[in-house]
Amino acid sequence: MKELADGTKINSGSYYFLLDYNDRNNFEYLLKTFNNKKLCELNLDEYIDLYKHASDEEVLYQFLKMNHEGVPQSKEHLNFISDILMKI
Repeated sequence: MKELADGTKINSGSYYFLLDYNDRNNFEYLLKTFNNKKLCELNLDEYIDLYKHASDEEVLYQFLKMNHEGVPQSKEHLNFISDILMKI
């Protein structure tokens, strides 16, 4: 669990998802919207706003990287899943 500025406890999986999202988009939305570069300095409403902003593509990217328990997947697994997605 991670903690926000207002004391709200946040699931680590969603926290790391947003860290990854922000890292890949150079913190653009976070800086533009909240004038902030740190997730831990957001309150719950800001955190939810940022989470909603993350696109379906970002969610899929993160889903492919981790299993349901948050364990990173092997390259072989990712290639297998990518092959399946290409057939859909």
